Amino acid sequence: MNVAQETSIVYRLGDIEFGITNASQDLKAALQQLFESSESSPHEVRLLEESTDIRAVVNSLLSRYCDCIWIDAASLICPGGKRLIISGNSGTGKSTTALALVYGNGWKLLSEDITLIDHSRDKIISFPSPFSLKVGTAERVKSACGVSPGPLIHNEWVRVPNDLIAASTDAGFDIVIHFAKNTERRPLSCTPISEVEYVRLILECSNLIHMDEAPDLMVKYTKGAARYLLNGGTLAERLEFIQSLVQN
Repeated sequence: MNVAQETSIVYRLGDIEFGITNASQDLKAALQQLFESSESSPHEVRLLEESTDIRAVVNSLLSRYCDCIWIDAASLICPGGKRLIISGNSGTGKSTTALALVYGNGWKLLSEDITLIDHSRDKIISFPSPFSLKVGTAERVKSACGVSPGPLIHNEWVRVPNDLIAASTDAGFDIVIHFAKNTERRPLSCTPISEVEYVRLILECSNLIHMDEAPDLMVKYTKGAARYLLNGGTLAERLEFIQSLVQN
């Protein structure tokens, strides 16, 4: 199929180049603000059928990685090069913490919501989709680190600056944190855990149980890392704890 005949703009997310057919003008405007774009591409372009919103576009692109290990987690690289994964169920604060690390502390983003690992190549895939901000998130980030992320697109989405996006990197993490389900306000608790305990914690927020070798691979990818189960605490306290692990 001739992509040029179907869509005039090619967009990029991570290593995926894609076009949208029959997109509304509103969606086109949002895509141009949230994704890197070019008029043409020498690479293979994934052509998406009409999508109604940004979330549908991101989910369609995620489906391309059906053979990867995926974890409900944000993954980042600190200015010194250490690799961090923050896993947890929806609503535990992992994306907000990642947003603050990127905008307020200069970390580079691999992924903000779903961490993808190509186990056939032992690679963490760069998939820096736009952040979806819940009501009050921007204010919390500004309060914690003095920087307000933005601008907001469609009153929800924030693009990650190109200079704060990390390229795909070797699988393996230096800092491993799992946010507990309990989101009630309580003092910060940081409990060291083993590689096996970490794998058990992420079984319900990953596809590990559906891939025979995946649990053993995650033990390998987290071996030697600083591993913690984190519960409670304010955003500022969580950021301070993570920054302390980078310095060790």
